[in-house]
Amino acid sequence: NEIINRITVAFRDVSEVEKQYKCRLEVSPSAQSNSTIKLFVSMESLGLTMVIVYNVSDTRNMVYSLPSSVTIDPQNDCYTNLVTKVLNDNIYCNVGILSRICCTILNC
Repeated sequence: NEIINRITVAFRDVSEVEKQYKCRLEVSPSAQSNSTIKLFVSMESLGLTMVIVYNVSDTRNMVYSLPSSVTIDPQNDCYTNLVTKVLNDNIYCNVGILSRICCTILNC
């Protein structure tokens, strides 16, 4: 039941982000044990795209609904540092983490 609640929180977070940004979800089941879910968030006003990756085989990613990595294209050290800080501050749970990452980048 706890895991289902955490997954529900993660999906709510994604749905909030989808209300404000163009998003695309990609599931790559190339090898069942290394399956990943990628969420592409296009922040057109800044001319960048974030790629949030969840590794399905990593229990930390699935149980706590935390991304295994977040990359920004084009690369920008300032944004990357902000994302790293948000991820480190929320290392044990998803508290609207995708929304916080997007807001942090927009407000920097």
